[in-house]
Amino acid sequence: MKKRDKISIIGTNVYSGTLCQYRQSKLTPLKKYKYSKKNITITYIANKDLITEALDISQNIPKESVVDVITDKVYDELQFDPAVEYTIVPVKTKLRASRDKYQTIIIDKKKIKEKLQPISKKSKVVDYVIPAPLLYKALYQEKSIDKSGNDMFIYFGDYDSFVTFYHNGEYLYSKSIKYSFKNIYDRFCKLANEVPMSEKQFRYFLANDGARKGKSSHRELLIRVLNECFLSINDILIYTKRAYDIDSIKSAYVALAWDSSDSLEPYVKNYLNINASALSTLFEKRFESEVTDPMCQLLILNAQNIESGVSSVANLTPYPKPKPLMQRESGKIIATGFGIASLFMIPIIYDTVIGSSMQANNLLLSKEAAKVTTEANSLKGAISRKREELKALESAYEKSKDIYDSKVGEVTKVYNKKFHYQFRSQQLSEITKLLKEYDLQSQNIAISDTLYAIELESKDDKKITAFIKKLVQKFDKNISRVDIKDIVYNKQLGLYKGVLKIDFTEEIK
Repeated sequence: MKKRDKISIIGTNVYSGTLCQYRQSKLTPLKKYKYSKKNITITYIANKDLITEALDISQNIPKESVVDVITDKVYDELQFDPAVEYTIVPVKTKLRASRDKYQTIIIDKKKIKEKLQPISKKSKVVDYVIPAPLLYKALYQEKSIDKSGNDMFIYFGDYDSFVTFYHNGEYLYSKSIKYSFKNIYDRFCKLANEVPMSEKQFRYFLANDGARKGKSSHRELLIRVLNECFLSINDILIYTKRAYDIDSIKSAYVALAWDSSDSLEPYVKNYLNINASALSTLFEKRFESEVTDPMCQLLILNAQNIESGVSSVANLTPYPKPKPLMQRESGKIIATGFGIASLFMIPIIYDTVIGSSMQANNLLLSKEAAKVTTEANSLKGAISRKREELKALESAYEKSKDIYDSKVGEVTKVYNKKFHYQFRSQQLSEITKLLKEYDLQSQNIAISDTLYAIELESKDDKKITAFIKKLVQKFDKNISRVDIKDIVYNKQLGLYKGVLKIDFTEEIK
């Protein structure tokens, strides 16, 4: 904890322009942003600026292929524009199911840069940009909330109000609602047919339980607005329970962006029948804070967890802090260049030193001929040894060069493998579609380099034959060998079974 407290963290709300600074265990508002290499800058992207889609994939998909398969689904099945570059973040849920389920967060990369303009105009570095619904994960990592069961978070903000669900400590689902502060205030004024109070007064009225303690006419209007709001939230709750097959919500946490009060807890209990508490209570022991917006406190908590290695939450930043020079490719090239240059400089330095020695000895030769003869023989021996050392250095240089060339080759292979890996994802995707099209089951798909072994099952052996024919037609130019030794009929199960082996070429053309 002490190591964390030495870090200066700047949390910023790019939507409202408000800033907060965490330093020496204190969280305080910050009037003006000033970039410093020593500071860590963190912000978030609001839920309503994100696209979230629930996608499921086969449990047989290797972990290293998950991102590629999810990306293909986003563009193919959801028909996203391939000309637009999206940041795609698949978050695996802990729901028990026959297929792996991923809540996938999607956002246009250009949109991220647009939202970050308030910071990027003042600094070229934004260390962390976190999707808003993923910020709550830090509360489980800090053990502020028990991971077991289902929890619900309700946040009312100026720009966006949204509801988020977590299952066993992992993000499950989130949905924005139309009741941001501005919408609530406008609805309140519309029902009153006038402007009964200013926005500032209304913030205080809402945060201080105005629905129970305020002026009678104002209280009735606010109750009507909150009734509409929580009915909308209840609809989201009902949908989430049905869609994700969950029975109950353990706890709900409510937050207002402008106040840390617990004024809305009774409405959660009454309308949603869930035990509720103010989100701010989770930070009371964690921070000495003068900041009321819990989003800022969540940002600080996430930055601390990332810096200390506790968290690996998705980071959307297009402006990361540069690595130290010697960890960058350019730094490695410079270091290598200096090493090679040093090797080439050895003969020059050697010749310079020897030349100076020779001149000095020539002066002595004119005075002491006999002595110089002895010294000359000694110098010849030294020269011979130096030349042997030079040869050894040249040999070492050649070995180092061979090792360097070998490493470059390995890196190139790794790069090519990564670059062309998308083709395996395409193959898996197409094979999966064909299995579904011909109503075939596959208990396992084994992959070794370019060789695929697919276990096939069907009640009709003709469907297996038709599937193989269609597969060969589809990948005609990319298959070097197709083999299925036997299709065996299992009377007990009433199924035809066989193992299809396909050898693909290096890449799809």
